[in-house]
Amino acid sequence: FIPDLSFSIHPINNLLKKDYNIDWNKECNEAFEVVKRFLLSPPTLMPPKPDHPLILYSRATHVSLACMLAQEDNDKRDRVVYFISRTLLDYKTCYTQAERECLAIVFATKCLRHYMLNQETR
Repeated sequence: FIPDLSFSIHPINNLLKKDYNIDWNKECNEAFEVVKRFLLSPPTLMPPKPDHPLILYSRATHVSLACMLAQEDNDKRDRVVYFISRTLLDYKTCYTQAERECLAIVFATKCLRHYMLNQETR
């Protein structure tokens, strides 16, 4: 559960593509360090409470989609329930920003449907 993982490791994902020169550069090293920091201090996830509404946050970049499902605790602070992210396929990188944002919401509702079915979601 690393927030925005697909965007963070995009330089490393490029190394896995067919016909791509494997060149571990500064961007790859920075991406590796970001992931390492998250693994050393992972975020605290909480199970959803049935009596509190869920809050869906989405983000779409030119290379990835990311969403966070959260809930307000009793102190009115957002607490993370779930993180999801994915890298966009090459043809989807040509979508407009509005289309990518809609795609992020569709992606989130498909993946997190079981959380959202019986609870109010904002």
